[in-house]
Amino acid sequence: MFEIIAIIAVVLAIVIAIVLILAATKPNTFSVRRATTVKAPPERIFALIKDFHQWGSWSPYETKDPAMKPQLQRRC
Repeated sequence: MFEIIAIIAVVLAIVIAIVLILAATKPNTFSVRRATTVKAPPERIFALIKDFHQWGSWSPYETKDPAMKPQLQRRC
């Protein structure tokens, strides 16, 4: 019984060591890039983005939390 537990422990230690060695050889930075094509003129898109009151019409985050109540304040 002790031999089986020792074998399992050694195999587990080897697997963990392999994972750690592989992780150490990977680069420590990465980048994610996304792109999309919007079929609209830039003036129309900019008009929606610059006006915070219109964000609810296009932002997917407005529907993720139905209890959210956005508040817009003007800075003086």
